[in-house]
Amino acid sequence: MSKNTAANITLDLDDGRTLRFAVERPHYIAFINGASKNTFNAMNNLLAASVTDDSRELLTELQHNPANVTDLAGELLELYKPDVAVAVKKRET
Repeated sequence: MSKNTAANITLDLDDGRTLRFAVERPHYIAFINGASKNTFNAMNNLLAASVTDDSRELLTELQHNPANVTDLAGELLELYKPDVAVAVKKRET
């Protein structure tokens, strides 16, 4: 897992509005655990659990469109996810 277990993330929308999130490790772990059952619900839960109070109303408005949920959660996950170093080695036969 990354060194930082919490991250303040700001997402600027095309229309000039801003969403702020405070993503913590328990939010991320809950997403990973929930995604195997229902990815869309896990994304919604991640957004709802990590949005800051000043952005909650805007998030609620945006959540009416399922495409927004997947886009926003995808951005959060991309910015928060742990860094993993992958080295491709020659395959043994």
